[in-house]
Parts: sequence; structure tokens; C-alpha cells
Amino acid sequence: MVCISLPLACAQGARNDAKPRPTIGLALEGGGALALAHVGVIEWFEQHHIPIDYVAGTSMGGLVGGFYASGMTAPEMRRKVVELDWNKLVNGPVDYKSMAFRRKEDTRALGNTTVLGLRHGLILPSGLNSGQELDLLLSEIALPYGTMTSFNDLPTPFRCVATDLVSAKQQVFNAGPLEPALRATMSIPGYYDPELKAVGGVETHEYVDGGLLNNLRVDLVKAMGADIVIAVYLTQDPYDPNKPHTALDVLNRSLSAVIAANERHNIEAADMLISVNLAGYTVSDFSRSVEIMNHGIEGAEKRKTLLAKFALDDSDWLAFLQRRESRRKTALPEPQFVSVEGLEKARGAGRKNSKLTDELRSYFADQIGKPLDPQRVEEQIRKIMGMGVFSYISYAVIERDSKPGLAIYVQQSNARPPTLQPSIDLDGSDYLNTRFGFKARVVFSDFGGFRSEWRNDVELGTTYGVRSEYIHPITPLSSWFVAPYAFAENRPLDFYHGSKIVAFDREHNSGGGLDFGYSIANTGEVRLGYESSYLSTTSRVGDTSAFPTLAGRYGAAHLSFSYDHVDDEVVPHIGLLAHASMRWVDANPGSGGSGPALDVKSTLFQPLGALSTSFVSVEGGTIFNTHNAGLPFFFLGGPQRLSAYGMNELFGNQYFLGRVGFLRQIHAPALLTDGRVYLFADYEFAKMYGVKGATALPMDANAGVIVRTFLGPLFVGGAMGDAGHRKWYFQLGHFF
Repeated sequence: MVCISLPLACAQGARNDAKPRPTIGLALEGGGALALAHVGVIEWFEQHHIPIDYVAGTSMGGLVGGFYASGMTAPEMRRKVVELDWNKLVNGPVDYKSMAFRRKEDTRALGNTTVLGLRHGLILPSGLNSGQELDLLLSEIALPYGTMTSFNDLPTPFRCVATDLVSAKQQVFNAGPLEPALRATMSIPGYYDPELKAVGGVETHEYVDGGLLNNLRVDLVKAMGADIVIAVYLTQDPYDPNKPHTALDVLNRSLSAVIAANERHNIEAADMLISVNLAGYTVSDFSRSVEIMNHGIEGAEKRKTLLAKFALDDSDWLAFLQRRESRRKTALPEPQFVSVEGLEKARGAGRKNSKLTDELRSYFADQIGKPLDPQRVEEQIRKIMGMGVFSYISYAVIERDSKPGLAIYVQQSNARPPTLQPSIDLDGSDYLNTRFGFKARVVFSDFGGFRSEWRNDVELGTTYGVRSEYIHPITPLSSWFVAPYAFAENRPLDFYHGSKIVAFDREHNSGGGLDFGYSIANTGEVRLGYESSYLSTTSRVGDTSAFPTLAGRYGAAHLSFSYDHVDDEVVPHIGLLAHASMRWVDANPGSGGSGPALDVKSTLFQPLGALSTSFVSVEGGTIFNTHNAGLPFFFLGGPQRLSAYGMNELFGNQYFLGRVGFLRQIHAPALLTDGRVYLFADYEFAKMYGVKGATALPMDANAGVIVRTFLGPLFVGGAMGDAGHRKWYFQLGHFF
């Protein structure tokens, strides 16, 4: 028997008295969460012993097809779909816990994750997110097949389709690495960064979602050699022109109309159509994945009479499964080398990218000579992505000179570094004296060496100033670093008594310092250094007797510790934030000598179920009874620091503040938000020692709503405290 065009049919073998069965191919269309119905269709096929000899898919249909083609069974696919964190996978934020500590500092200081590129001028990202978590999933699927030369070598022959923005044509992937092919077919334009392909150092292809030109490739499955092509079509609610529609609704419907037009011809060309009714579901309903998969089962069940003629008897079905399983690969080799791809020739890279390649190769060298550990590789990739330099990174097994190796595929960003992270601060703790500020941080990464960076802050508004810091590791991979910095700022120093302002003052401070530090993985750092500046206050309006005008040099040696091990930059669900600083102040305006100062703060977040969180925060400070210390060291009063009290109403040289609170996430429509809104309440109690006439233990209760926006968290609420302190207020820019 000669086998040329139909290897699977021939592999089954023709019995002496029977005609070989027809081969069957599945064409799976894209559709976001709706395409998870394909898992249910395949599940029904397996339950009824109907073989699938070829599969082709587009977009999310390509992902499901890739799952199946890699050898996964329907139950394995269902478990995978249920286990996946679709919010992380689809929305694609870099996992906060995996961020480099300095990127955590950026996010906390500015209150948001909006980062713009400055490499070729101010450029918005090419996608709303990089798709990094998607890349790691696809790398995991494709890992055992890294040395595969043709997609026909998979347990089930496979094809997927993307759209090449350069040629404006379809690109069919039938060979080569599997991960970038799956990445290309799923790169929703404007949502994920496109998949780029460089030839000779020049990017010649830019791939996005294949559904734009052909979402249901029946013709492709037929070209693969299938005798019978079954197309799976996903139907939705009809468009109702009488309902109100947003601009996004109209855009989605317009794209759907274009895609539907290119599907009609292929639907007519299919030998059989399985239609899955998904009325009431949307492309973003990943949280309803189980329901959607079950609808796929129902869609196949409706065609059971026609499908029954393709069913195999028990012995033939067992033989089919055994042949498919024999082609499945699960074992991973011991890498003998590490190769970093995408840097050496990209954008005319010279010595800098060559050095970066060497550093990354060293970073993954711990994988050499032992069984490949995908979980460890993904942890390492997340930490590199946490630096905020690359668009995305994937990995694969490769072979060179008959030796297995680990390939790290790095996609550099067209836009960064450097980066610009903007922020807007609004403090409405006194709506008659609302404070407004625009802040921006510009970061030059790998400035003067791998992992070195130059951070520059500018702030305009109620507070205005600049700050510049250069952080340079002692060696490229060292945890030890040196950090010189300089700053100049002018900020308000207003004083209240209750809700009444009694003085409008300003504080001017300019100077610099030098720190030596040690990074504790990506969770914290320790710094030892000295800072010196010229500090002065000016009185503009109000009572100056309580706080006289002062000027002079400030100088202090300091030892500080910062720790950030929470799971979210805005509203943590679990983890610990901590900061402590010990200073020896040798100069302070108005002081009569030198002395120590200590301040500490710690906040613990503890989950109370999936949507609720409790937190406890304790902070305090002291100058250890030093007398005639000059300018006060500590202030209380204002948002989240005795919220019912006026700004800086309490000040002195020794204090403590405690907070106990609760947060509950509620569902809200995504307008300016990402759909996450929180109810918030806390109880605050404090003490500022040495304040005449103050309440023995100032306290208040604070409650409101936190709305996550692209500008940062917006808090609207009110506080009620003792001694007649009460207010309504709002705050934008940061919270914890």
C-alpha cells in the first residue's frame, strides 16, 4: 500500500474486506470566549468515537485547535480551560508580584500602570497589552515540539492563519515553531502587540488576528487532505438597531459584519456545518467558559444523526487513539546550551544588544545540564518582563548540531525604552482648597549598563519639583547597587484646625544624596546613605505663631528598608507592605544639635474570600526625646492619615497611627474603569505626642468607594471623627 497524501488514513490500514474510512477535518472559527465552544464539540466527538484527522483554526479557534493538535484529549482541554486565569491571560497585565522592585516603586508612586514609549517620540503601545501571559501559555503547549519541522508531525496535523499587515494578505502557518504561529493567529489588532518576524535584522512581517480576512478556513482543511470537512460556526444575538449602542458596540458590530462576509463562502464549501447557539454570550465572557463549552456539546448533539455514520467501532476507535497518542510528545530534554534570539540583529543592534544577549544567556544558564524546568523558566521570564523593557518573551526547545537547547525569544518594543509614566493627583480633602498635580516619570533602562537605569521625575501643580536618580548595579547581575540622586521641590505646608485652615505655608527643599543598596530579589531593598539639602519655609497667609519661618541645611545619614510583597498595585488582596527608616540627623533648620529619628510603617492584607479583603496598618515615628529638634518630623491629618482631620492638623516629633479596614470588590461596567470597583471602610486611631489641647486618642471612621481608572484609583467618600471632625472628600492618584 502506497501512502502519499493521506498518511492518517493509510496508517489505519485498509482491511482486506473493507474500504478505508474517509478522513475528517475540523475548521474552527475565532470568536474570543465564544470559541471555547469548540472544546465541547471535540468532547462530543470523542464521546461518540468520531475521529478528527485534521484541524485548522483562526484566532481563539486556533488556540483550541492547537490544544487538540498537540495531543490533548477533550477532558484535558476542558480542565485546562477551567484552570486558566482568563483575566490575566486576556487582559495581559504583568503580574505585579513578578515586577522588578523598581517597577513596583514606579507604579506605587504614580498610582497607575500606564506606560508610554519615547524611543521615537511619544508613542502609544501597539496593543493594549503585550500578551505576555498568552505567550507563556503558548510556549507551554508547544514546548515538546520545539524540534518539529512540519505541523503534519503533530499528533493531529494542524494549520492556523494570521493576517500580515505588511502585505495585507493571509499567512498560513504549516511549519516551523508552533508558539509564534499560535501567537500570530491570536494577535487581536489594537489589543495584543502584533507578532513581528525579522529577516536579516529587518522586520518584514507584522502578524495580527487571521479572522480579519478569513475566519473559517474550510478551504484550508480541504487542502490538507480531508475527505470530509466539518465547519463549526458560532452564532450570536442578532444586532438590534433599536437598542442604544456605544461607539465600542458599533465598532465590534462593524468588524463582525466584515468577518461574517468572509465566512459565508466557506460555510457553503463545508461538507457539514455544526452551528452552536451562543445567544446571550459575548466574546469576553471567559468567566462563563463551562457554559459555553456545554453549548458546544449541544450543537454537536443536534447533528448526531449525520455524524453517526463517521463513528468508529470500539476496536477501531482504540486503534485511532493509540496511533494519536504514539505521536504525542511529553518528555523534555536536558538543554546543553541557551540561545537568546531577537536581540543580536534587531534594529541594527551593536555592542549594547550583544552584551544584553550575553547577560540574558547567563541568566538562564541554570537550566543547562539538567531536566528542563518550565515553571522555573516562566518565573525567570516574568521577572525579566517585570523590568518593563521588552514587549514579550517566549521560550522553546531547539536543536543544534544534534544537541538540545533552550531558546529564549525576545521581542523588543518599538517604542521603549525610554518610557514615560504619567499621573494626575487630585486631593479633595478640602474641596475649597483642592490640590492638583501632574506627575511624570521618565526612565532610561540599561543606561550605562545592563539593569542600570536613570529615573527622572517632574511634578507640576500645587507641588512642583524635579528629582533625578541613577541606579547602577556593582556588576550586571549583582544585587548590590549604587544610587546617586538630586532633587528640588516646592510643596504646600498648609495647617488646619478642624475643617478651618489657619495657615498657607510653603516648604522649599533642594539637594541630593548618595545611597549604597542591596536588592532583595524583586520584593525589597536595603539602602545606606547620606542626604544633604537646603530647606526653608515661607509663610504666605495665616497664623505663623504655631509654625515660624525657618531656613537652613538639612543633613542626615540613613539606613532604610522597603518591602513589597502584595499581589496588586492599587488594591492588594493579600500580602505585606513595609517600610522602615533610621536616620541620624546632624542638621535641621531651627535645631540645636543632632539626634536620631525612626519611622516605620507596615500594612498586612488578608483575604476574606475571593472578593473581600481585610487589612491592618500600623505606623509610627520618634526622635527619641531629642529636644530643640527644629522643623517637626511628623504630621497627621488628611486622607488615610486621620481622614476626618484637617491636613497637617497634628504635628510633632513622636506619633503612632493604626488602621483596621475592609474592602469588597463589586461588579461595575467598564467605562473609564477596568471593571473593578471596591467598597471601602476603615477605622483609624492615632496619637501625636506633645500637642497641647489635642484629644487623648484622635480617631475616626472612613468609608467610600474606590474606582480603578487608567489615571489611578479614584476614592469618593467621607469620614467622621471625634471632637466634631467630619468631612466628605475625594482623592485621585493613589490610595495605599
